[in-house]
Amino acid sequence: MKIPRLTIHMLFLIYIQLTVGFVLTGCSGSSWNIVKTNTFDHLEQIRTHKKEIILNRLESLLVKVHHAEKDSVLLAAFQLLGDTSGFIKPDNSVLRKTLDGLDLHFVSQYGEFYDILLIKKSGYVFHSIRMESDFHSNLFSGPLSATKLAYALRETPVPRFVDYDYYIPSAEPASFFITPIKSGTKELGWIAFQLPINTINNVMTKHDGLGRTGEAYLTNNKKLMLTQSRLLGQDTIFKLPVDTLATTTAIDRGIGNLLLDDYRKIRVFSSFEKLEFQGVSWILIVEMDEDEVITNQFRENPEYYMEKVFKKLTPGQIMPNKVSHINSNAVRVDINEYAKGKDGRQLWTKGVATCTGVVITYPDHFSYLGHISPLDSAYFSSANKTLAKFGYWVRGEDIQANSFDLLGEMLDNINKFDVTKAQLRDIKIVLIAVHKNSFVQNINRLLDSGVFLSQIKILYAGEMEYANIFVTSAQEPVSIEWGNDSDQKFFRSRDKETQSLGDLVKSI
Repeated sequence: MKIPRLTIHMLFLIYIQLTVGFVLTGCSGSSWNIVKTNTFDHLEQIRTHKKEIILNRLESLLVKVHHAEKDSVLLAAFQLLGDTSGFIKPDNSVLRKTLDGLDLHFVSQYGEFYDILLIKKSGYVFHSIRMESDFHSNLFSGPLSATKLAYALRETPVPRFVDYDYYIPSAEPASFFITPIKSGTKELGWIAFQLPINTINNVMTKHDGLGRTGEAYLTNNKKLMLTQSRLLGQDTIFKLPVDTLATTTAIDRGIGNLLLDDYRKIRVFSSFEKLEFQGVSWILIVEMDEDEVITNQFRENPEYYMEKVFKKLTPGQIMPNKVSHINSNAVRVDINEYAKGKDGRQLWTKGVATCTGVVITYPDHFSYLGHISPLDSAYFSSANKTLAKFGYWVRGEDIQANSFDLLGEMLDNINKFDVTKAQLRDIKIVLIAVHKNSFVQNINRLLDSGVFLSQIKILYAGEMEYANIFVTSAQEPVSIEWGNDSDQKFFRSRDKETQSLGDLVKSI
């Protein structure tokens, strides 16, 4: 009997897959303790680097402020403008020249600061570069008397650094370096150098080496976030409390590394340290989602992990016979098809044997069911895809007509019409098959799209001949009927009774 050319081609591809699989069998993964150690080491390096940048920047500003005590331009301006209380007549050319010179001096010598306030001993702000609402105001009376700047001047009128706090005149958080001004032994007042929040925020919002979910941020000693969260689509500066084990432990012990739930209630690797500068305490935290760490570990050697995962999976509970769960309004999904279920609309497909079933659910919103055929790209590694294209070309067949990417089509549709990029984290995926031929390729495709292992579940029964899949709604678990007609064995399983792929890999 003549064997069809396509069959010979498929046998050759199977041979290549078996050969590649044999070569990879000798590879091994890393223990969870090693993964944790390496991850914390990486986060510590980033934390140390950011700490050095922040402290070096603040120290350099502190040196500049100390030099301001002998800055002739600043001192002359303080003396002249102080004598006029900041009110300048149009015909006073000397003071006009002093003002112009002060503005130029600010830009050339103190441009890192947002503003410079010239303050009398009485608390009266007789001049500022920006001339915001604090100009001609008194810091010791009225609405500004409750600011940290006013408190610092009243309580400890010495050179110091004032912690960040919301500053009404600038409508944003600000900190200050304070320099006392004297004439001999007589105290005249202060020069306050206003530092914007971006000075530290810009350091923390650089995410090099932190992947997709890693971030670095600061909180104050009241556990209020000082910098912008990378992971929330909202302003978090002085608005987001971070009452986590990281902030609590940092306050108590000063430094540490822990696996914990972050301010989003998501499990993260957290490396934290109390940071001290001029009597002010902050908490520097660098974190990365555990999901991303586990996913990255899996991607280093998916075949190694999948072989161990398969050994942990069972088909579920024994059934006395085949049972159907098909509603009258159910939608049947055939091979190379997918359908969307919503508002209790049931989806089902039967006879998933050499094929693969995939269910993608956004809880309480929608479900998709797809029936992937053995000719789909999910069954080919990148090398085998190239061989397949070469085979189509040799036979003079249309490559596009023979190309299937059902999972890719489902993901494209979901990303276009169903979820935002932020909501992608909430979708759940179940892959179902009685063979191992497509799992790795489908998982890699999902990971490439931004999904984590914790969002994926595997339902596999190698001793069964086929699977029937039922998806009742986005609220209900996926139900599988496994069948082996030759041995009259039948099992039933549901995805909610199975661990996520992330949990399985972590246990390995």
